[in-house]
Amino acid sequence: DETVASNGKSHSGTLYVPELLNFIRRDSLVVDNAVTDFAPGGYVEITHDLTIRGASSGTAGFVIPQGHFHVGGNLIIEKGHITVTGDAAKPRTDLFRVDGKAILDGALITVECSDEDRDQVVAFGGEVVMTNATTITLKSPCDEVEGEPGLVFTAPKLEMYKDCWIYPWSHNTNGASCLFQIAEISCVTNSGFNADAKGYGRATGASGPDYGPRTTALNGCGSESNGGNANSTVAPGHGGDGGSAKPVDAKNPRGVGVAFESKRHPIFAGPGGAGGYQSNVPPRGGGVIRIETTDFDLGGGTLTANGGGDISFRTGGAGGSIYVTATRFLGGNGVLSARGGAGGYYGFAQQIGNHKNYTMQGGGGGRIAVYFRNEYDEATNVTASVQGGACPLEIEKCKKDYDEDLTELKAARTGKDGTVFWGGFRGLRVLVR
Repeated sequence: DETVASNGKSHSGTLYVPELLNFIRRDSLVVDNAVTDFAPGGYVEITHDLTIRGASSGTAGFVIPQGHFHVGGNLIIEKGHITVTGDAAKPRTDLFRVDGKAILDGALITVECSDEDRDQVVAFGGEVVMTNATTITLKSPCDEVEGEPGLVFTAPKLEMYKDCWIYPWSHNTNGASCLFQIAEISCVTNSGFNADAKGYGRATGASGPDYGPRTTALNGCGSESNGGNANSTVAPGHGGDGGSAKPVDAKNPRGVGVAFESKRHPIFAGPGGAGGYQSNVPPRGGGVIRIETTDFDLGGGTLTANGGGDISFRTGGAGGSIYVTATRFLGGNGVLSARGGAGGYYGFAQQIGNHKNYTMQGGGGGRIAVYFRNEYDEATNVTASVQGGACPLEIEKCKKDYDEDLTELKAARTGKDGTVFWGGFRGLRVLVR
């Protein structure tokens, strides 16, 4: 019960043991340089401690499709991976659970819920320590109420060191997102939570439908893909309006993707980009970073939920949401960012006409709200950015080579800035860019 190996010998490569294909149920377990790929519906249940050690993250661990992973004691990973995916036919709320602490050194953990794995809880009973470029990827299921949490991540303490990241994905059509309930959080520079381009968004390049709250063709909050160029496509808004488009004619009007939801309590993901010409998949909007904590030392780290962008013939996605409530918050000159994504660029293959028609609008900036109660000092400082997405029209080149001034058009197609709200503070100093 201590070491998984073939006939008790050391084992490397992919482990295929017939009695282990469907499940592993052991008192304790050590995995050395072995990968177990389970059949669908398999599971891992360890009563006490589990240790995974590999030469690299790809050489040791578990791949568990449509199953679950439970450890009753501590989880120690020294370069290894665990991937668990849900099963829509047999939904459950506990795909991944560790009752003790988790020491994650060079680990890759992925929990991908099915649409039906609602009210999902990824639970750690002890502290979670992330070192050596460890990443945790969480993909939320649907929720009955659009925008509400589909997955809750709980732990008493989270320590994140350099190059370690948590990637929370919102559901691309329903907008359900991840909620982090962690008593103590500490980060350092080049670590944190990254929800860039992890919000609403369609998975195909074909025209529509696009996703986001109250998406409509005219003055909707989301985007609209009918028509192929910047004159007939709506960029999405969130904290600020998306870049505007002029109506093509009375029968085919296009407005703007307008700002929506509360600036004080932002919980929605950013709607994705739009565009119907050619087959490029539009960028997704920014996702949601929603944290409830007692003590948050950002330590120069980063929370980012920018909209995706820079895809040809597609508008940028809107920025997402960053919503933090803490008793004590120290920024340490960290970065909070929920920018809109840039519109796609089209060059001068056919003179200036196509450059004007196919250089697309930027998405609206997102929303950031942070609440805390501690007194101000220099360690509290952060930089927050909610800029609207750029429209990459080349103003100077058009003036010089074509004697046409596109300044006004570029301004209209640029996404509008989102919002930053700081509540319950005493003298917080924040630099907004």
